[in-house]
Amino acid sequence: MNSQETAIEIGIEKRGRGFFIGLLSVSAVSILALLLMYYKGDFYGKHVAIDAIEKVVTQEAFLSLLPPEESPEQVREVQRRIIAFYQTAKQGQVSDEKLLNVSEMLKAMLADNRLTKEEVETLLKQIEEKG
Repeated sequence: MNSQETAIEIGIEKRGRGFFIGLLSVSAVSILALLLMYYKGDFYGKHVAIDAIEKVVTQEAFLSLLPPEESPEQVREVQRRIIAFYQTAKQGQVSDEKLLNVSEMLKAMLADNRLTKEEVETLLKQIEEKG
Protein backbone atom coordinates (compact mmCIF):
# COMPACT_ATOMS: atom_id res chain seq x y z
CA MET A 1 0.00 0.00 0.00
CA ASN A 2 1.48 3.36 -0.94
CA SER A 3 1.10 6.74 0.70
CA GLN A 4 -1.38 7.95 -1.94
CA GLU A 5 -3.77 5.08 -1.18
CA THR A 6 -3.43 5.75 2.55
CA ALA A 7 -4.19 9.44 2.06
CA ILE A 8 -7.32 8.57 0.05
CA GLU A 9 -8.52 6.17 2.76
CA ILE A 10 -7.97 8.80 5.47
CA GLY A 11 -9.89 11.34 3.39
CA ILE A 12 -12.81 8.94 2.98
CA GLU A 13 -12.88 8.22 6.73
CA LYS A 14 -12.86 11.94 7.56
CA ARG A 15 -15.69 12.65 5.11
CA GLY A 16 -17.72 9.76 6.53
CA ARG A 17 -17.16 10.93 10.09
CA GLY A 18 -18.05 14.50 9.09
CA PHE A 19 -21.25 13.33 7.42
CA PHE A 20 -22.25 11.34 10.52
CA ILE A 21 -21.61 14.30 12.83
CA GLY A 22 -23.49 16.58 10.45
CA LEU A 23 -26.46 14.21 10.42
CA LEU A 24 -26.58 14.15 14.21
CA SER A 25 -26.28 17.94 14.35
CA VAL A 26 -29.20 18.37 11.96
CA SER A 27 -31.22 15.96 14.09
CA ALA A 28 -30.42 17.94 17.24
CA VAL A 29 -31.38 21.24 15.58
CA SER A 30 -34.64 19.68 14.41
CA ILE A 31 -35.41 18.52 17.93
CA LEU A 32 -34.69 22.00 19.28
CA ALA A 33 -37.00 23.61 16.73
CA LEU A 34 -39.77 21.16 17.52
CA LEU A 35 -39.34 21.66 21.25
CA LEU A 36 -39.74 25.40 20.71
CA MET A 37 -43.04 24.68 18.97
CA TYR A 38 -43.98 22.55 21.95
CA TYR A 39 -43.14 25.34 24.42
CA LYS A 40 -45.63 27.62 22.71
CA GLY A 41 -48.38 25.22 23.72
CA ASP A 42 -49.24 24.44 20.13
CA PHE A 43 -51.15 21.13 20.29
CA TYR A 44 -50.13 20.15 16.78
CA GLY A 45 -46.55 21.14 17.58
CA LYS A 46 -46.56 18.79 20.55
CA HIS A 47 -47.44 15.82 18.35
CA VAL A 48 -44.91 16.87 15.71
CA ALA A 49 -42.21 17.15 18.40
CA ILE A 50 -43.03 13.70 19.77
CA ASP A 51 -42.94 12.18 16.28
CA ALA A 52 -39.62 13.83 15.45
CA ILE A 53 -37.94 12.69 18.66
CA GLU A 54 -39.32 9.20 18.18
CA LYS A 55 -37.84 9.10 14.65
CA VAL A 56 -34.43 10.22 15.91
CA VAL A 57 -34.46 7.45 18.52
CA THR A 58 -35.34 4.78 15.96
CA GLN A 59 -32.45 5.66 13.66
CA GLU A 60 -29.31 3.56 13.63
CA ALA A 61 -27.25 6.71 14.20
CA PHE A 62 -28.80 7.05 17.65
CA LEU A 63 -28.25 3.40 18.45
CA SER A 64 -24.60 3.65 17.45
CA LEU A 65 -24.10 6.29 20.17
CA LEU A 66 -24.93 3.80 22.89
CA PRO A 67 -21.98 2.39 24.86
CA PRO A 68 -20.09 -0.36 22.99
CA GLU A 69 -20.33 -2.72 25.95
CA GLU A 70 -24.10 -2.88 25.47
CA SER A 71 -25.23 -6.03 23.66
CA PRO A 72 -27.47 -5.69 20.59
CA GLU A 73 -30.37 -6.97 22.69
CA GLN A 74 -29.75 -4.31 25.35
CA VAL A 75 -29.55 -1.61 22.69
CA ARG A 76 -32.87 -2.71 21.19
CA GLU A 77 -34.44 -2.80 24.67
CA VAL A 78 -33.34 0.79 25.34
CA GLN A 79 -34.79 1.80 21.99
CA ARG A 80 -38.04 -0.08 22.66
CA ARG A 81 -38.52 1.58 26.07
CA ILE A 82 -37.91 5.07 24.73
CA ILE A 83 -40.29 4.52 21.80
CA ALA A 84 -42.94 3.10 24.16
CA PHE A 85 -42.62 6.22 26.32
CA TYR A 86 -43.21 8.54 23.37
CA GLN A 87 -46.13 6.44 22.11
CA THR A 88 -47.70 6.68 25.55
CA ALA A 89 -47.10 10.44 25.45
CA LYS A 90 -48.89 10.65 22.08
CA GLN A 91 -51.91 9.05 23.71
CA GLY A 92 -51.89 11.79 26.36
CA GLN A 93 -50.97 9.45 29.22
CA VAL A 94 -47.75 11.29 30.12
CA SER A 95 -47.77 14.69 31.80
CA ASP A 96 -46.43 17.59 29.77
CA GLU A 97 -43.84 18.24 32.47
CA LYS A 98 -42.48 14.69 32.35
CA LEU A 99 -42.49 14.67 28.55
CA LEU A 100 -40.55 17.91 28.48
CA ASN A 101 -38.08 16.70 31.15
CA VAL A 102 -37.34 13.46 29.29
CA SER A 103 -37.04 15.26 25.95
CA GLU A 104 -34.68 17.87 27.39
CA MET A 105 -32.62 15.12 29.03
CA LEU A 106 -32.40 13.24 25.74
CA LYS A 107 -31.43 16.41 23.87
CA ALA A 108 -28.67 17.17 26.42
CA MET A 109 -27.38 13.60 26.21
CA LEU A 110 -27.13 13.80 22.41
CA ALA A 111 -25.27 17.14 22.50
CA ASP A 112 -21.84 15.48 22.78
CA ASN A 113 -22.60 12.80 20.16
CA ARG A 114 -22.15 9.93 22.61
CA LEU A 115 -24.15 8.23 25.32
CA THR A 116 -22.72 6.79 28.50
CA LYS A 117 -24.17 3.85 30.38
CA GLU A 118 -24.98 6.19 33.30
CA GLU A 119 -26.85 8.61 31.03
CA VAL A 120 -28.90 5.80 29.55
CA GLU A 121 -29.74 4.40 32.99
CA THR A 122 -30.77 7.85 34.23
CA LEU A 123 -32.98 8.38 31.18
CA LEU A 124 -34.67 5.00 31.60
CA LYS A 125 -35.28 5.66 35.31
CA GLN A 126 -36.87 9.00 34.41
CA ILE A 127 -39.08 7.28 31.85
CA GLU A 128 -40.17 4.59 34.33
CA GLU A 129 -41.02 7.05 37.14
CA LYS A 130 -44.69 7.63 37.77
CA GLY A 131 -46.05 11.08 37.20
